[in-house]
Amino acid sequence: MGGIGTYFYCRLIGIGRFGSFTAGLIFSLGTETASLINAGHIQKIEGISWLPWVLYFLERAIRSGRLFHYAMTSLMLAVQFFNMHWQISFYTCLAVGAYWFFHVGEAFVSKGKGYLPAFRKDLALAVVMVMLFFTTIAMSFAPIFSWSRQSERGGG
Repeated sequence: MGGIGTYFYCRLIGIGRFGSFTAGLIFSLGTETASLINAGHIQKIEGISWLPWVLYFLERAIRSGRLFHYAMTSLMLAVQFFNMHWQISFYTCLAVGAYWFFHVGEAFVSKGKGYLPAFRKDLALAVVMVMLFFTTIAMSFAPIFSWSRQSERGGG
């Protein structure tokens, strides 16, 4: 699934068919993914496999400015979260935020003050995306949040 998502993402950003296919193949057969099979990190592999789909729908959301694509991005984030590798999900959420802020910063630099009306719409859609994500994962996130206080990493 990750290789197919990589292919579609690469095609969306303008890479040719052969380059996109090669990127998907490298994603699928790369050492990070292949070496995890022996170690029994199936949930980690599954979590990583959703990353290209998250980026694909986020790029479509940024380009189109449609609520549907922002909702699909939050759905892909939720599916990745439900694969129960919290660290991969956390870093993917950070990557989505950085990707979105990079887009907003680039738009401000290129369009200047003319971007302000579009920025309001982009910000509203990003807030909706985050809210959809958190409401979708709330049933699994609430217990994790309360249990984190009992772990050494959580400061408990």
